[in-house]
Amino acid sequence: MMMLEIEKIGGSKPWVARITGTDPKYGLARTFVGGVADYSRSNRPGTRGVFFAFDMDDGIYEIKGGDSWGSADDRKFCRVVGDKMERLTLQEVLNEIHAGEVGAA
Repeated sequence: MMMLEIEKIGGSKPWVARITGTDPKYGLARTFVGGVADYSRSNRPGTRGVFFAFDMDDGIYEIKGGDSWGSADDRKFCRVVGDKMERLTLQEVLNEIHAGEVGAA
């Protein structure tokens, strides 16, 4: 298991979701991981310095958040094994699903 900390930037709350397969409506079936907010480093309006901590078991995840104000809103995927994280592309995630290596937690 590993813990991932993501900063909330602006009004967009970060999230982490474990990929469990495919979904006809959203493309990927996901189970969202609850995050714990830490405001101890926050600026006064709460637009910077608010961090969310997510505990992640082994699996494949989609991560949203932690991008700077002007960055593109791209999809980020990763594989977690123990305390290691490896970045994946959407195609690699789909390949894992079709190979039967991704399933519900």
